Amino acid sequence: PCLACHEMHRPGTPLGQRPKVSEANPPAPPPAAAAFYDRREQVHFRAELLPLPAMLDGTRPVIVSPDARQAICYQCHAPDHTFQTGSGDDRTCVGVHEGLSCLACHGGHDQNARASCAQCHPRLSNCGLDVEGMDTTFKSAASRHNIHFVKCADCHPNGVPARTKLADHLGLQFWSLRHDFEANVAKGLDETKALGFTLVETAGTYGLKPADFRDQLTAHGLRAVAAHLPYERLKNDLPAVIAEAKTLGVEYVVIPWLPQPEFDAAAARTVAADFNAWGSAIQAAGMKFAFHPHGYEFHPIPDGNGETPFDLLVSLTKPGVVSFEMDVFWVAHAGVDPARLLAKYPDRWTLLHVKDLRKGGEIGVGTRGAPAEDHVAVGTGQLDWSSILRAAQAIGVEYYFIEDETAAPLQNIPVSVRFLQTFKY
Repeated sequence: PCLACHEMHRPGTPLGQRPKVSEANPPAPPPAAAAFYDRREQVHFRAELLPLPAMLDGTRPVIVSPDARQAICYQCHAPDHTFQTGSGDDRTCVGVHEGLSCLACHGGHDQNARASCAQCHPRLSNCGLDVEGMDTTFKSAASRHNIHFVKCADCHPNGVPARTKLADHLGLQFWSLRHDFEANVAKGLDETKALGFTLVETAGTYGLKPADFRDQLTAHGLRAVAAHLPYERLKNDLPAVIAEAKTLGVEYVVIPWLPQPEFDAAAARTVAADFNAWGSAIQAAGMKFAFHPHGYEFHPIPDGNGETPFDLLVSLTKPGVVSFEMDVFWVAHAGVDPARLLAKYPDRWTLLHVKDLRKGGEIGVGTRGAPAEDHVAVGTGQLDWSSILRAAQAIGVEYYFIEDETAAPLQNIPVSVRFLQTFKY
């Protein structure tokens, strides 16, 4: 069977009589193009001259990869006379994998994937499938875990949600201009508007009453969609916090920081109970509740099989009641891959802080602070924005906020905005 595709030696040249190879008689270079050897005709056919079948999925034409190497595969792995996918010995995939070359995943001599699904997907896909454990051997076309027959409807029975345009959901976290706001609220709002923002996330009202601060926002054409409010205030006077948030008109009440000096498993259980109670009350008031981790939540719990206090916090809080705002800087600073963490909890992340970590900046620290010089404009640091933004879009993150903690925010925020508006991911 090898001879169906391979020629063992040139016609008329027995194996024991191969030409001698020397510096004066170098071997001819192998042909650059993939080819198929027809042992009956004893000729090679360039792969691009071989036919590809016109495949059908019912009555629908199926897109077949134009990869010339796949034409060689089809000399053996082909459909029957009906040309239906899955007939005969066909390996054509349909659905979301349609049009991919067999050679993108498989070696030429077996059914085992030579390339892990994880090269395109996180370990756990956004729809909960373990892509590394999927059936790639074509055992059952009816299996939801057969990679050749995964369709969009398997994960999105109500239709694939429209992809949000990041620019329409990009705002500014006021902490970026905190020094200007502390000196003069109107100046901070003027700067925010001049930078081109209309959506904002507040970080206090800088001595103004909530109603007065809201009026200032409105006068500047700004809309607060989220508000950072301290853990202690929610614990001491939750009704006042809810009243302030409703006055500001925000959609999200976000706790940006935990006061516990050590965030361990015991602290995670206490905080989870608080978050469930506060989230339910905030939800009853017509808003949503979220927590912003800062990196110190990601150290492994002793004897926890790799689980972190953050993992425990997620498992103990109620989906739909408690959501999370990822700060990609602090997640990466703790040594965690932001894209993988987004995919790990696809139904829990709703907000994202967009900021970058200096190339060469230390990661795997997980402390509550970082050197000032490690904060850089988005797109100029070491974070993998392609994977982060793809993962965030895939799980439906609702709002993205630039939070600039550099020494020169008015110079660096425009750099970040331009990057996000032009970056292809």
